[in-house]
Amino acid sequence: MNLINIFSELDFISKYIGISFKDQLLRKFGILFKFEYIIILFSIIRMATQNFLINDNSTELLVLLADPGYYIGRNNTRIMNNMIYISFDFNYLLFILFYIFDNFEWLLNMNRIFNEIKTDSIDEKILKSVNKVKIYLKFINIYNSSIVSLLFFIVWIINLSKNYFFSNLYFLIEALIIVNFGSFAVSRFLSVYYMICKILKICFNEVNYDFEIALKSGNINELKNLFEKHNKVCELTYEANKALRPIFVIYSSTMSSFTVYSLYQILFSKSSTHTIINAIILTNNIVLTSLTFLFSLITGNIDFEAKKAFHLIHGYAKYLFGSRILFQVLI
Repeated sequence: MNLINIFSELDFISKYIGISFKDQLLRKFGILFKFEYIIILFSIIRMATQNFLINDNSTELLVLLADPGYYIGRNNTRIMNNMIYISFDFNYLLFILFYIFDNFEWLLNMNRIFNEIKTDSIDEKILKSVNKVKIYLKFINIYNSSIVSLLFFIVWIINLSKNYFFSNLYFLIEALIIVNFGSFAVSRFLSVYYMICKILKICFNEVNYDFEIALKSGNINELKNLFEKHNKVCELTYEANKALRPIFVIYSSTMSSFTVYSLYQILFSKSSTHTIINAIILTNNIVLTSLTFLFSLITGNIDFEAKKAFHLIHGYAKYLFGSRILFQVLI
């Protein structure tokens, strides 16, 4: 099993919206993908324009133009709600741009290095992890699509009007398209991020375990081979970082703004009818923010595992030689 096939397993949902590893390798971008890109771009431009050009008191115009901020929080939090909407759109747009311009050099290099160091044990552990991630991915997609779709459906019901029926309908359709396509794309990239970290951890754990066995047996020749294998896994980490860095920066930066604007909506919304809306926003905000901290911990754990082998050698050398810590294996 190679890494391309492993990551392709995570495309079982996102491939239906035109996003997959195999299409990306072939630089194929279908009509549906282009349609989503246009919808997202148009939504960002529309929201930004309405935020700055339309006054909060222009109620009829805001309803006619299906302004999400006005629909959700009325006049007092309209701008902040639109910024929440724009943050989500912008997050999705950045992932789309990353998808378009990423030439997969990092994945091809990772695949080459991985094939040099993989064992049956590593393959088995990675396969189990992929199956678990697929289950989590299904749950995240169902949860995120359901809860945010419920939010917009409630907003649509509250604002439903015979005079502005088509404006209300446009608001609901646009919101559902962006939310569902966006959640599929974002969860796909986050699952890729997690899977990369998991693969690196499995590889480092395997090398660290072999280091322990070799150190206990005193097999110096085996230690030299393990150092070479450890260096290969470090090279694997270097290539993986080319994908991990932009994914983490895109997600964490956009979620930071999303969190701030969401809290503003919750604290300053005066309408009692928006209690349920605020509860849904708060719940989703907690989940999305928690994911940011989770990925930070996972990333930090890779650094710990990478240094563990050297800590083991240092410990055994100190045990054997006391203050004279000799690393004959490095000579």
